[in-house]
Amino acid sequence: LKKLEYETIAWLVIGVVHGLNILDGGFRAVTICGRSHIAMNTIHVRFTPADGSGETINQVIDFPYSDDSQTLTFDLDAVYGHYHLNLIFLPGCKFDLEWLQFIK
Repeated sequence: LKKLEYETIAWLVIGVVHGLNILDGGFRAVTICGRSHIAMNTIHVRFTPADGSGETINQVIDFPYSDDSQTLTFDLDAVYGHYHLNLIFLPGCKFDLEWLQFIK
């Protein structure tokens, strides 16, 4: 899940992966490389069950302002199973996403 290059995202839902099979204890963190042009950008990391059953898991991270790109790691509640993954950037955000990586 690397090399997503989007510059100055203002309102967007990015369907990163469809049918992601998360096994062996799941994801416990996400590392994001990017740049926030405003004090804080809120990013929703949303896992939707691939088969349409069960509840959607939505986890929120806040990425702080920086003059240049920075790489930050955010803890997640463990997620495992078969999901579609979306990143949701809310209206008003200004964010340059370079890449992301999930960590077990």
